[in-house]
Amino acid sequence: MSLENLGLEYIDIYYIHNPEMQLSELSANEFYHRLSKAFEVLEGFVRAGRIRMYGTATWDGYRLDAYDPNRLSLRRVIQAAEAVTVGTQHYFRIIQLPINIYMPEAAILQNQELNGGWVSLLHAAEGMGIHVMSSATLLQAHTLKESKLFSFPLLDNLSNSIACREIQIIRSLQGVTTSLVGMKTVKHVQENLQLLKVPELNPEDAQQIIAEFA
Repeated sequence: MSLENLGLEYIDIYYIHNPEMQLSELSANEFYHRLSKAFEVLEGFVRAGRIRMYGTATWDGYRLDAYDPNRLSLRRVIQAAEAVTVGTQHYFRIIQLPINIYMPEAAILQNQELNGGWVSLLHAAEGMGIHVMSSATLLQAHTLKESKLFSFPLLDNLSNSIACREIQIIRSLQGVTTSLVGMKTVKHVQENLQLLKVPELNPEDAQQIIAEFA
């Protein structure tokens, strides 16, 4: 029905929205079992040509401390996809979560398992071949009053726009493939598009800047 309403042959990305909300009601094992069953359906949609890939769009799940019972383990989420694609490559390819100067957990909080140790979500996603979209890049404009952004010389080649400075930081983080930004006016679109003419920051520099707000 959605494809018909949109006039499309397929959807590029299908997200399961905020699955972590169920962790407060289910055991971890039951949760990941149910997630695997949902992935099984989505794998069928890929085979049928109705979607190209799928992922999870979350708010808190990937941003919680390592031992928080409501934390999403990216490793276990991927295992849930692997469980229904024996012998074939799964199409769980992307995750979405808030990343901004006031919500920097994806870049600095070591809450994901990788190769026997604990690393940040962005580090883990890159190591596991998962694309990351940052949502709430400007936190619905709540971060636009942050004058501290004018104290970083590395951002001085940008306009006086705080929005551009914030977007530049987030899009430059290691492992971030897309930064989502809501824009209401043509002026804002034109202003933010100027970033296409500017090279991204060195990922290490972006990491140091966002850590200043932690």
